[in-house]
Amino acid sequence: MHYGSVVDEGRPSLEACGMIKLADDLAAILDNPLFTNERKYERTYEVSEFFEARQKVFNAFCAVCLRAGLPLPQVEAAYYRLFLPKSLEGDRATTAQDRLSQLKGLLESGESDRDTDTMWRFFTLFPSLLVEEWNDGIERIERRTLLAVLNLHLLEKGLLPLRPNYEKCLPNIDGLPVPSRPVSVVVIDDSLTELVNTVFRLASKSWCSTRSRLAGWPNINISTLHYSSEGYAERLGDSKEAHIKALQEQMMSPDVVLLDKDLSNRYDPVHLTGPELVPNLRSWFPNVTLFGNTGGTMEDFEKVGVHSNCEKGRRTQSLANVLRGL
Repeated sequence: MHYGSVVDEGRPSLEACGMIKLADDLAAILDNPLFTNERKYERTYEVSEFFEARQKVFNAFCAVCLRAGLPLPQVEAAYYRLFLPKSLEGDRATTAQDRLSQLKGLLESGESDRDTDTMWRFFTLFPSLLVEEWNDGIERIERRTLLAVLNLHLLEKGLLPLRPNYEKCLPNIDGLPVPSRPVSVVVIDDSLTELVNTVFRLASKSWCSTRSRLAGWPNINISTLHYSSEGYAERLGDSKEAHIKALQEQMMSPDVVLLDKDLSNRYDPVHLTGPELVPNLRSWFPNVTLFGNTGGTMEDFEKVGVHSNCEKGRRTQSLANVLRGL
């Protein structure tokens, strides 16, 4: 699915309902090679957070299509496959299978009732709940897991998966300050999830929300710059100066830069921080306005003269004030 093509084909309708800028920005996020869903369905904390962030953008895009009267794009497989129950292995699998066999034996004996049949079917789908030695009472089923199982079942039957109420996913773009000229905003972070969240930050962790941040902002051109210490080291070696120069070469005279504080950790080949980049950015782009974009403290940024923090897109009032003056 190429979301930009959906926007191009429906451009007249999107322009008529005032959604074209938001549609362009959302499509750019979904089509960005950095943020594609072509990953292994490994349910680690980092990957699941990334897909949840992407799903919010996808839901908003569907809401825009609905408002413009355009066909809805197909639901991406990762949104349900990622959250399917993990298969058990070794002794855990054996224990679960033994207990399922007990239920099945009761079914085959002819002495079972509807409740027994329901329980057998349920625990066949969620066998980990039978292994109390493993989960020690903390195993639980999340709504997204139930929805993943249900959607996969619907698809296997040739039906369409369930979708949220997209009307509640439409971002509010009213009242955003409009700069007098096109403004370039660059977001630099080492986390793909936080790059997505900053560009399109939702105020709550519910399935849908209506508060938009950068996406859809008139006259704002947003670009994201993902710094991976390990990835850069594979190409450039362990020279911090080479990494910094490579970052510079990817920026084209930005007006505003949002900087994460910790762009790497102590185990990475090169330890680079946002505050370290501040002098370089001011030297390269004398007219640039810099913001911290961190969930941590601002102390290191304040030492180099950066005092405002967008907090991964949660706070944008200071940014809005700057944009009003451009």
